[in-house]
Amino acid sequence: MFNPSSHMAMAVCNDVKFAPQSQTRPWSMGTTGTTPRDLIAPSTSKGYAPIQLDDALKFSKIVDFQFPFTVVLQDFLAGAVAATIAKTVIAPVERVKLILQLQNSQSTIAVEHRYKGMADCFVRIPKEQGFASFWRGNLANIMRSCSQESLGLAFKELFKKYSLNGVDERQKGRFLVGNLVAGGGAGVATFLIIYPLDFTRTRLAIDMGRSKESREFTGLMDCIAKIVKSDGVKGLYIGLLPSLQYILLYRGAYYGLFDFAKPFASKDGKDLGFTRAFAVGQVSTLVAAMTSYPLDTVRRRLMMQAGKKELLYKGSIDCAKQIYLKEGYRAFFHGAFVNVVRGTGAALVLAIYNEMSKYMY
Repeated sequence: MFNPSSHMAMAVCNDVKFAPQSQTRPWSMGTTGTTPRDLIAPSTSKGYAPIQLDDALKFSKIVDFQFPFTVVLQDFLAGAVAATIAKTVIAPVERVKLILQLQNSQSTIAVEHRYKGMADCFVRIPKEQGFASFWRGNLANIMRSCSQESLGLAFKELFKKYSLNGVDERQKGRFLVGNLVAGGGAGVATFLIIYPLDFTRTRLAIDMGRSKESREFTGLMDCIAKIVKSDGVKGLYIGLLPSLQYILLYRGAYYGLFDFAKPFASKDGKDLGFTRAFAVGQVSTLVAAMTSYPLDTVRRRLMMQAGKKELLYKGSIDCAKQIYLKEGYRAFFHGAFVNVVRGTGAALVLAIYNEMSKYMY
């Protein structure tokens, strides 16, 4: 049973100072006027505590592994806001990346009409499909991203309480591994919930044509209805296994490297500023994206088979084998450069969330 008074006593015994009540707001643990960050470290002149290498560890010990619903909800909402802003801004780059990555497996794009690269794609799409087509599938993408980032960030903080349990600042290797495990676990848990949205977003983004009559799907609900009618509900989960492998690798590096680097990138023991957080996010995103990109190509190729009578691939291994034999190893990295540019949006999510988290807790 959680006992606030015993934990307050423990904090005092360890010389943990509390911020003035005027700088804080009530929290759900019954400690009036005190936030989790105040229990971890003293507040700065900005009203929130400096980053510590073992913030998650101190927080875990204080709450005695009872994770308040308020904290989960705040992480959920902050992730949703950050994802909505970032994904709307970067939507044209995301669609160009998907087209370059998947055009070889899309029968509606004739070989002679395929795009030669990022610049060619950006020039031709507005002419052939209209400028607004850059945001085709963006509703599904926002729904997917809001769910993915909000659930992912909440799961990550929850898993860190266990993956970092018993680790202190002198155990940097274990601290890195703990963050990688928490990030990868958060990605897998999230994808098991939101995979159909990722699937439909991919199919809508690669759906070519200027008018609704010339496209395969008219919108999100039409895409879901046609896939379910053709393949059943299981059709929305085609490519799930390689997607879980991909997301374990990608989110492990994306979240894990960012959380590991935060204490080292902060200046003079202060909170990590937006610019530095964005820079750390760019590096984390680049490493995560490039190491997992071949798996991303395979899983999306499998997604493209849904609703079709003739299947090109029997599974993820057969898909990877055929891509390599017929198109060469470079095919695994089609659209990779655009993906690096697209990483700006992913880094922006981390930076916005990091900034919002200073005022949430």
